[in-house]
Amino acid sequence: MYNNEPYKASLTGQPFLFSEMRIVARMRIDGMTDDEIVEKVWNENLFQCNGRKGVRRTMNAVLLRLNVLDDTLLSLVAEGLADAAKVAVIYSIMKTSRLFREFMYHAYMPNARLSDGHVDRTEVDAFFRMLQEQDETVASWSPSTVQKLKQVIVKILADAGLINNTQDRLILRPILSFQLRSAIEAVGDSVYLEILTGGDMIK
Repeated sequence: MYNNEPYKASLTGQPFLFSEMRIVARMRIDGMTDDEIVEKVWNENLFQCNGRKGVRRTMNAVLLRLNVLDDTLLSLVAEGLADAAKVAVIYSIMKTSRLFREFMYHAYMPNARLSDGHVDRTEVDAFFRMLQEQDETVASWSPSTVQKLKQVIVKILADAGLINNTQDRLILRPILSFQLRSAIEAVGDSVYLEILTGGDMIK
């Protein structure tokens, strides 16, 4: 799961993007090229973005995440039940963001093992302090960038249904469908399922 991929603060402008992921996944299944998708999104203002630059920035994040999904997970994002599709999106964010992946491992998973686990502010603060002490890139981020990252990460968890809200932050462990588990296990990524369930592979 770990590699030498650098930490990036790109999540400050790349939130959960669930509806955008749904839209693009459906168009990919329909056989559209990335260029055709970009033009359709722009012409019909499907992302509700102000300006082509905003569309391109959001599209880059969406395509990056969709590119790590196999056909089964792509179809799940496009057409599956919302709860399962949201977990697939979370998986794609973990796969494409080292920062989010390690947050889930260090700050989310240990608390997901508890019956009433929370992702409280002290956990979030401790995670970022740990990274700042260990990595020069993270240490160079401004306080405002770090604060924004904390907010975005917690909001992603809330939007995905992994916590009840951004204030109380009670962990709601997902029930993983057979289709979702099988697809992720098939590519050797069972560790991501363990992170999501706190190590308890809920059936």
